[in-house]
Amino acid sequence: MGYANMDQNGAGMISRQYCRAFIIADPSNSTQRMVFLVAEIGMMSQRVRLEVSGDTSRYGDLYSPDNVILSGTHTHSGPGGFFQYTIYMITSKGFILPTRDAIVNGILESIEMAHQNMIKGRILINKGLVHNSQINRSPLSYLNNPESERRRSESFFLFFSSLSRYASNTDKEMVLLKMVADSGQDIGMLRKIGFKQKVSDITDMTAFLFQGPYVAAFASSNLGDVSPNIRGPHCINTGESCENLNNYCAIGGPQMCMAKGPGKDMFESTQIIGRNIYLKAKVQLLTSPDGKHSIDVDLLTGMIEGDPFWDAVRNAILVKPSKEMEECHKPKPILVPTGQV
Repeated sequence: MGYANMDQNGAGMISRQYCRAFIIADPSNSTQRMVFLVAEIGMMSQRVRLEVSGDTSRYGDLYSPDNVILSGTHTHSGPGGFFQYTIYMITSKGFILPTRDAIVNGILESIEMAHQNMIKGRILINKGLVHNSQINRSPLSYLNNPESERRRSESFFLFFSSLSRYASNTDKEMVLLKMVADSGQDIGMLRKIGFKQKVSDITDMTAFLFQGPYVAAFASSNLGDVSPNIRGPHCINTGESCENLNNYCAIGGPQMCMAKGPGKDMFESTQIIGRNIYLKAKVQLLTSPDGKHSIDVDLLTGMIEGDPFWDAVRNAILVKPSKEMEECHKPKPILVPTGQV
């Protein structure tokens, strides 16, 4: 999938990509159920959802778009070309049918395995903070949020909600659901934390470390501006910090500004942070009691508010965001309303 750069081409394989499915049903009425699936891809596309929805009709009325939740881990190193949105197809050089088919078939196989292996049990929940693993990649933009937003947030994690104050400019809380059979056997684990995936993927690494006799998945939550490059941005030619509004280096400009993780390269950084999350999740395991698609301006380096010129260009060439979408993303302005393009 890359980073919207047509010069980026992937080849070879470091590790396989998996999807993991969980089906949760009401014990008093097994027809009342939901599917939650985590796929190691960039994000889920409506095209994939429609294909999956069509094939789950084999189960009658059990599964539908109303109770099947499909999510991606937000990896940038997986394949592209499975979106119906023009802007994504351009950077992936078109729609790639074999990629779409491989993703859909993997999802359907995962749901089928979960469907055939359902047993009675219970779900335990735990949460904790993960340190030394993530930073805010746009701290100056973050300060443009209202103080009330930065200081107080109501977060909903599947089965419960908590009102808490952030101690930093990133949400470091990890929530873990532990699934235990009535026999006492551990059968599943689902963890949620906010991470913006990089070229070599942390949550995929953590799931790999958890491989065992049960299904372990690591889903993403509020990952928008959370980066695993915890050493922050520095000028690669001078070593000086380029943590400024435009990520600008005095010598060489923004092209010289790069952020790095804790390791000597992206592979070692992935192993370090992946193991860090794995160890925290392991402790939690042992101690356990949709939306409108758009690119916010804050995602682009140095842009923290709307620009009349670019708004006019967008409206003339693409499409003006709907009132509903503007209200949804308020107070952030929208550069490209990809869900409407």
